[in-house]
Parts: sequence; C-alpha cells; structure tokens
Amino acid sequence: MNLRQASFLAWILLLLALGLAALGICVGSAGFENLLQPLLDPLKDPEQTAMAQQIVWDIRLPRTLGAWAAGALLG
Repeated sequence: MNLRQASFLAWILLLLALGLAALGICVGSAGFENLLQPLLDPLKDPEQTAMAQQIVWDIRLPRTLGAWAAGALLG
C-alpha cells in the first residue's frame, strides 16, 4: 500500500469514527434536536430542554468518548 492509499484510508476511517460517535450521541429519546430547540423556539418548556441537555452532555457524550478512547487504546 503506497502513501496515498494509506492516507485516503486513514481519512475514511477517521470520518467513519466521527460519524459513528455522533450517531452514538444522537440515538435515544433526547437527541441533538432537543439541544437546538431553545434557539429555535425560546418559549418552549425550559425544564424539559435542560433535562435533554443533561442527558446528552452528562451521560451520552462521556460514554461515547470513553468507548472511542478504549477502542483507540486497543487498536
């Protein structure tokens, strides 16, 4: 495998990993649409929006980043 093919493969794998990490964060009852809701509709229930933000930022993001880091350490 020459340098150009290796570079192309590395970029494809990086984009795939980032896409799967974003998918891991978004999947569930509170996805990224709930994070954008206060910007789009400021009159919506702020308590529900705060709960969705807490789910995504305090539970899903650390779990996804931890899984990504563990996979990188094993590879």
